[in-house]
Amino acid sequence: MQKTLSQMLLAFLLTSLFLSACGTAAPAPISPTRTATVPATATSAPTLTATPLPPSPTPTPTRVPMQDFMKGISYVQWDKGGFTSQASDRLLSQSIPQTGATWIALIVTCNQATIDSTDITCAHGPTDEETIHAIQSAHAAGLRVMLKPHLDLSDDFSHWRGEIGRNFNAEQWQAWFVSYTAYITHFASLAQAQDVDAFVVGTEMVTPSTHDAEWRAIIAAVRAEYAGPLTYAAIDNEFSLTWWDALDMIGVDAYYPLTNSAAPTREQMVAGWQSAAGKLEALSARWDKPILFTEIGYQSMDRVNITPTGVTWANPLDLQEQADCYAAAFEVFSGKPWWRGAFWWVVDTNAAQGGGYDKGFSPLGKPAEDVLRQFYGAPPRPQPAALPALDPAAIQQVEWVYDDSLRPGWEDWSWGVQVDLQNADHPQDGSHAISLTYHDNEWDTLSLHHEALDLSGFAWLEFYIWSETDDYAALRVELISDADVSYHSQPLIFDPAYIQGGQRLAGQWQRVLIPLSMLGPTNPRITRLNFFLDGQFGTTVRLDQIRFLKMDP
Repeated sequence: MQKTLSQMLLAFLLTSLFLSACGTAAPAPISPTRTATVPATATSAPTLTATPLPPSPTPTPTRVPMQDFMKGISYVQWDKGGFTSQASDRLLSQSIPQTGATWIALIVTCNQATIDSTDITCAHGPTDEETIHAIQSAHAAGLRVMLKPHLDLSDDFSHWRGEIGRNFNAEQWQAWFVSYTAYITHFASLAQAQDVDAFVVGTEMVTPSTHDAEWRAIIAAVRAEYAGPLTYAAIDNEFSLTWWDALDMIGVDAYYPLTNSAAPTREQMVAGWQSAAGKLEALSARWDKPILFTEIGYQSMDRVNITPTGVTWANPLDLQEQADCYAAAFEVFSGKPWWRGAFWWVVDTNAAQGGGYDKGFSPLGKPAEDVLRQFYGAPPRPQPAALPALDPAAIQQVEWVYDDSLRPGWEDWSWGVQVDLQNADHPQDGSHAISLTYHDNEWDTLSLHHEALDLSGFAWLEFYIWSETDDYAALRVELISDADVSYHSQPLIFDPAYIQGGQRLAGQWQRVLIPLSMLGPTNPRITRLNFFLDGQFGTTVRLDQIRFLKMDP
């Protein structure tokens, strides 16, 4: 049907307001953990007639040779600043290509307030300029980029994006689709300008995706802006969509339970894939389209094969189960002529993510990375080098934090953790060390504060640690700038690259040496040095000889 004047004005105003907000792309949820609650079926909603669009040519997809397998990793930043950091540049130029990946799915997130909202904004997360920087950095490293905008809820934590619109009337649907079209074509235009290699028109829009005519209009509007291949990232109960023919690939966020076992064999995991694999093959055949895993991933925790969309953080670390889940997927789908590729969830811009004590989704520094390297055709992961033996004569300057006591200017601003700054029980050197007893709370923190300490030119953080156990409780190190920017919040120091001997040893002092570049401070004015511990109630560690080092070039 034709637009009325009021409808045209409404569309113009909503589009103008949206584009004015799109100087930035908005934040994603607090953590990159996948949503654990997904409705089994989409809620039905009234179907509307598509809003007419001006006629435009439909460009032929030209950027991606469709015979090329997409060896992908999902790459995300939830806040401002991450995509332009040195850590991000290093991940895109080194860590990700070293896995054998040839693609990233660049995740940018915008928001609407609730499932009943019709306005979409992009005001709180990475800016367009930061997104462009990440695209250009990836291209410079030889990576292809699939831009994958996400729409999330900023003020509605009891629902998820798949439920958007379940209470809409016809007028609200009309307004929402105007807003969504402006949002997605903004990023399509950006993708075209930056030679992005593929584009995702939507992700897990379970209720809105039932509107065939509106999505065909959205796809036409995207094709008017962007000339590359298009897909949509669907979950399992969206396979009945009627508009797959308008796209170039069928995208699937492939989070399938594999077994009911807490200790499955790889063979059992492979068997657990067979039903889903059959459905995917039939879907590909029905539409004569290749299948792309727009997302697939597992945390490195026990039971992730049962609940791949996210398990509780109380589950034990299990690096091997994560790796076996990776291997099972490759074993089932490698060689399938309809399988176009996979984007593993997820790597973010944190410089020190992953490693042997990280329970998160990242494969970096874990056996899962070894599986990626094997199937993506990269060399095996090198073993970490021993800590460098620093030449005392090369030390230009030392900024002491603790040596028998907190040094002048440093204050104890800790919370949760039980702190003894003058513990005399076998210090590493001198007469005292810091004794810390953590409770079963990852936010218990030794927080050492200093007024805007300028660490320009400093290269290392060095300290010694004593642990009462050698289990997988992970000590995390964080620097915070005078702008309250946190640079690191992932398990770090028990990575073999940073601790003496390459592993945590109970009952003895070990030296830890962390390059400040791995902590990522682009602003050298530091106000806090924090130590977290994820462990059992009453876990005790001791720290001594904490200092920053400036070295000769």
